[in-house]
Amino acid sequence: MAISPSSIRMVSPWKQTGDPLLLLLFFVVTLFLTADSYSIRPATAQEVSSARKILFSQAMNPLSISLETLLVACEESGENSSALLGFGQIRPLDDQCSELASLYVIPGRRNQRIGSAIVQALLDRHYSDEQHSQLCLLTLKPTIGFYEAFGFRVADELERKKLPKAIQLEFQAGNALSFVLGNDLVCMVKQNKS
Repeated sequence: MAISPSSIRMVSPWKQTGDPLLLLLFFVVTLFLTADSYSIRPATAQEVSSARKILFSQAMNPLSISLETLLVACEESGENSSALLGFGQIRPLDDQCSELASLYVIPGRRNQRIGSAIVQALLDRHYSDEQHSQLCLLTLKPTIGFYEAFGFRVADELERKKLPKAIQLEFQAGNALSFVLGNDLVCMVKQNKS
């Protein structure tokens, strides 16, 4: 007799015994049985269009999204069909610098390491091409720790002024907007492949 994940009734062992080891085992089994599979791949033209609409709806800059740079995380949902879970890109700013940008994960799938997987795939692709030695990004202050885990650090004013004009202008415009919205925008940099 085969047992499928949907036929298993999950009952919390914590309520029954209070044993922390059983609780840990319960969470590991639950995670294993409810884990969804997804893939990260280059975007299609339709997914680029969807990404632009999502970014616009989130007051994020949709203008730089391109078919050449966007990676998507998709969950296969049937024959020749997939559900968009998130996306991101690394786009060239000039010959010396690129920007990690447009990172987004749908609200119902956040905190499941999808964003981390997208960033890692983007970094792997970027460094395999060996096009640019420096990466930068603009983000809100609460997400600094997320990007620090990938080797980014907050840029000081002097470092920001050495970045391409496009990112400096985007930082100034974004900083004004984020101030009005009550957020702090930060610029982060990553010098090399670490």
